[in-house]
Amino acid sequence: AVLLAAHYDSVPAGPGASDDGVAVAAMLETARALLAGPRPERPVILLIDDGEELGLFGARAFCAEHPWARDVAAVLNFEARGTGGPSLMFETAGGDLDLLRRAASVLSRPMTGSAFAAVYRTMPNDTDLTVFRAHGLAGLNFAFLGGGRRYHTPLDDLAHADPGSMQHHGEQMLALTRALANGPPVDTSPDRCALFFDVLGRRLVVLPFATERLAAGVLVLAFAFACMVRQRSRTLRPRTLFAALAIAPVALAIAWALGYALAAAYATVGRMPTPFPTQPIVPAAGYALCGAAATLAALASFRRRVDAWHLFAAVAGVLTLLGAALAFVLPGTGYPLLVPSVVAVVGMLATRGPGVALGVFEALTAGVLAVMLAPFVAFLGPTIGMRAGTVHAMFAALALVGLVPALHALLGARLPAGVLVCTLAAGLSVPLLLAWPAHDEHHPARANILHCTVAGEEPCWIFEGQAEGASPRQASVRRPLPWQPAALCAAARDVGAPPPEVTIELQQRARNAGTTVRGTLRSQRAAPWLALWLPPGLHVERASIAGIAVDPRGLGSSSTWRSLLFLGAEPDEAVAFELTTRGTTEQRIWAFDRSPGLPPEARSEAQALLRARAAANAAPIHLGDGTVTAVPLPRS
Repeated sequence: AVLLAAHYDSVPAGPGASDDGVAVAAMLETARALLAGPRPERPVILLIDDGEELGLFGARAFCAEHPWARDVAAVLNFEARGTGGPSLMFETAGGDLDLLRRAASVLSRPMTGSAFAAVYRTMPNDTDLTVFRAHGLAGLNFAFLGGGRRYHTPLDDLAHADPGSMQHHGEQMLALTRALANGPPVDTSPDRCALFFDVLGRRLVVLPFATERLAAGVLVLAFAFACMVRQRSRTLRPRTLFAALAIAPVALAIAWALGYALAAAYATVGRMPTPFPTQPIVPAAGYALCGAAATLAALASFRRRVDAWHLFAAVAGVLTLLGAALAFVLPGTGYPLLVPSVVAVVGMLATRGPGVALGVFEALTAGVLAVMLAPFVAFLGPTIGMRAGTVHAMFAALALVGLVPALHALLGARLPAGVLVCTLAAGLSVPLLLAWPAHDEHHPARANILHCTVAGEEPCWIFEGQAEGASPRQASVRRPLPWQPAALCAAARDVGAPPPEVTIELQQRARNAGTTVRGTLRSQRAAPWLALWLPPGLHVERASIAGIAVDPRGLGSSSTWRSLLFLGAEPDEAVAFELTTRGTTEQRIWAFDRSPGLPPEARSEAQALLRARAAANAAPIHLGDGTVTAVPLPRS
């Protein structure tokens, strides 16, 4: 069977029109189209699941409990991390070679690359495909990323949902489902993985995964051979080549410094409160100018020691060696440099000095490099945001590598002037950014308001995030909950919210087995979220809650606060827990509960805060506003 998956739940802070209602709508339309045409040869399962945002629970339940899960051959999962933009295929699972070859034959507007998938695997993010992969299923994961400031906020609504994003989701979903359900059985052998990338969104190139490392090795040898041949013909001078090769690392180092400085300047003027500013084109242009200034500065430093042919040979060397390094260090990410390096190495062998032929190969290398890097230019900002100035500036410098010979020929002695112009222009982006507000109604600040009651202390309001404009004047920065960062807090009305009730049935210490605590946890105010917060210094050996064993590795490092969380508690439900820990700490374990929304008993205070937040162009995010209570567990 082919499994189409999307989740219909949303975070408490937002209605979830794009994340993930758009995918559900596309799935329903795909089902209509499938039923209107010839019957698929194999079953197509529509999994519209729940609980994705709070722990992937719907996907877990399907894989663990539903009999149809055993019939699934391939999964197509659809997500969103914003409210618009093209649908990017950013992750794969299992043996994806056959899946992607089918995709290459049917997708008209593919946007993807194994570099995206390789980088995503290094990140802590999870989607439902994480669960399907853990159960041995092969699959593809799609998402659109535009409008990141609206993600998990009230602005993830129908008014901000992009119909073009749903169209792109649906085109890919329907085409792939038909190809998988009507073609021969999908080969999802774990050892059959793919190297893949799109060419300007027009064609998907799919190769066996081993191709990248094989090509990297061959190109390194070919570059070495080209150097040897050109040295014997007296075209290549080793010292000149080494000087030319130094330009790229020097440029990257300067770009790192300039990007860092510019990002710090943006932060200082207060126009980069989130990774996604109201006018991202301004910092994007600033970082690009930093990369250009760095490239010109490095080129100016070596201008008198290099010539056109050695600069072109250095371009071949940088693309080949850096691409090969990426292929071996982070497989799947070297191809954007290795593909243009093929042109450059051939150019080394075909030319012996300045002339028309060298100019043709320079232009071809720069053009192919631009095509290979185009997807990263399009998705770099929406993916990592605009705070990472070092990454943006270094990427700009890398993108200009192919133009180094042309820049040397065109600017020559005017290179220092070019450095000055680019640096000044990058600096001017700082006052230019001040022309736009840090927040507006379409790009809100992120601010949650919590009513907090800690046993034995006065209740308080906690302002999470950029909440200065929404907080009363009497607010001060402190930490009422020890596991949370310090935040703005202000006195709140006592609404009589009792803390969780904790009953300890067993607490024993064993010389070799650590400390075991067994008991129950109950919210006395019918809050649906219950948790035990474990302080740093305790290493968890075993844990369970509500009779379900919890993998201690999933709780995180013992050097930080971690939570043993239970979601969806029924009113008056006593949830059993058991913990076996090692280590010592001065801090205590805390019991905690949370309910969405602010207490109606504090309506007047809450309404004033909500109006102030709206006036400050701020909005809740993720778990949103809530009412929380906490109490430390008794010491043994």
